[in-house]
Amino acid sequence: LKCEHGCRNCNNSSECYICNEGLVLLNGDCLNNCPIGMTPVRDECTQCSINTLSDLYCNVCLTDDPNTCLKCGKGLLFEKTCHVKCPPGSYPDNTLNNKCSTCDPKCKTCSDINTCTSCDNGLILHNGKCESNCPEKTVLKNDKCVNCEVEFCLTCSLTDSHIQKCNFCQSPFVLFNNKCISECPEGTFYDKLSNSCHHCSPNCSKCTSLDVCQKCSRGTYLNIETMNCQIGCV
Repeated sequence: LKCEHGCRNCNNSSECYICNEGLVLLNGDCLNNCPIGMTPVRDECTQCSINTLSDLYCNVCLTDDPNTCLKCGKGLLFEKTCHVKCPPGSYPDNTLNNKCSTCDPKCKTCSDINTCTSCDNGLILHNGKCESNCPEKTVLKNDKCVNCEVEFCLTCSLTDSHIQKCNFCQSPFVLFNNKCISECPEGTFYDKLSNSCHHCSPNCSKCTSLDVCQKCSRGTYLNIETMNCQIGCV
């Protein structure tokens, strides 16, 4: 029995079942290449993987591995499989035709490689980035970093009633009564450690610390020994 051109072995009906080297078998015929959506597995054309639940199919898959898709005919390619939309942790990459790319490892979801839209593992979303802590001039509120409301505030926090409180001002400003001001007002002294103004002791209008008064209020006098103001006459 003489087989058709390109066929090495065939049956009585001239249907080929083994092709010559360099050819691939499909439905009894020998071809130069498998058609779109198929790949040669042991020299026989086999259908690339199909997602029967979502009617997605693969146009190009790996030789000898129909389950490893390289290009989708319908859907978006991610990790060798076709998807209706990019799964969590990936995004549709405009630089790659019909493919999803992996988000930054810190992102739970993202819109592109540089912009996270949600975070995982206790990280905090701020300006499209997932941070372990809120950066300076921001505070954590409702799982997001929001700007400090006090002008020139470097670090702030929320009270139990969710009211913002400034903790430290940026230089050259100093903190007083939850505001960042240029200098400490009369009746207060500057504390370098906290970069804030504190009230002088009672009846003291000018001081360098809580324990050292320099000028007393009217009706009081400065006790040189204690450096505090006292009521009465010298």
